[in-house]
Amino acid sequence: MSASDRLGDLRILPALADTATQGHLRAAFARDAQAAAMWTWFARIAEIEGDEDAARLFRDMAESDSLAASGHLDYLLRAGEPLLGLPAGGTLANLRAALATQSQHAAETLPEAVQVARVEGFPDAASWLASVARGREAHAERLRSLLARKGDAGAGANE
Repeated sequence: MSASDRLGDLRILPALADTATQGHLRAAFARDAQAAAMWTWFARIAEIEGDEDAARLFRDMAESDSLAASGHLDYLLRAGEPLLGLPAGGTLANLRAALATQSQHAAETLPEAVQVARVEGFPDAASWLASVARGREAHAERLRSLLARKGDAGAGANE
């Protein structure tokens, strides 16, 4: 079965959008993706400290949580990508969803977080978040460029 056949099969399954199951899958996806990043970080610390047993355990935990997050995502994509709910599945739709997500994060979510961090007296966190926002905009620009090379009419538009 080809990938497009598989994606076609996903579209005929019961609607997942706006259900409690979708909410639970979103929460599990976020939790497992965050845990995988944290365990990877902990593994690096253990390696620096020379504790290979702990590093190996943390890497195994990261791999397990990453696989679980991928499984959650597989279900979530039946209702669109889980961050903005946009259509996803094939590469072109995934590129469009990634552009919208990166653009929204760079233009709205992160600048608000920078402001709040400054107001609350956390200049280092504000600086970090501003750097992340610049990285997200750089990703968005790369996505726009790739979509334009693929002939996508909406690639130049602000998402």
